[in-house]
Amino acid sequence: MEKMNIMNEIEIVNKEKKYEGKVFDIYEYKINIQNDTIKRDIMERKDGVVIVPIDKDGNLIMLSEYCAGSNSYNLAFPGGSMESDSIEENAQRELIEEIGFKSNNLKLLISTYEHPSTTNRKIHIFLARDLEKAYLKNEDRFIKIKRMSIEKAIEKCENDFCSDITTIAILSILKNYNKEE
Repeated sequence: MEKMNIMNEIEIVNKEKKYEGKVFDIYEYKINIQNDTIKRDIMERKDGVVIVPIDKDGNLIMLSEYCAGSNSYNLAFPGGSMESDSIEENAQRELIEEIGFKSNNLKLLISTYEHPSTTNRKIHIFLARDLEKAYLKNEDRFIKIKRMSIEKAIEKCENDFCSDITTIAILSILKNYNKEE
């Protein structure tokens, strides 16, 4: 069976900004696909980093953070948008800003799209070990730092509806990653 190369038959022919926000913009893409034109609303946003800090006792350092979209506190990992070209520098900055640590052993686990059917954002996920106390820049009253085992974090996320799909996916990756180490 011959494999069809659909990418040669796809072209974004127009992008029109529909909304400009502080964190993201919304564009209407006009796309030609196989001689047909379709429209899609796409959220354009800076790429981001997510960091999985593990302390000397093997516990994850997570955040319980207020999220307006769900009007609840959600369990998540430190992270944020890219502010420079170096993904490692961004990961270190987010660690310091959100939990007051830097990592002497930062390892990229995976880079992936956040949700490519609706956004252009790429996420770079790091494992951070050998943590060292650093100046905490952002003492946010809506963020609480939580330490727990991978098993406890998985249990909480599975049972308490207190997290997002990115955190749940990272925990699944970690569960398998730790079996390999």
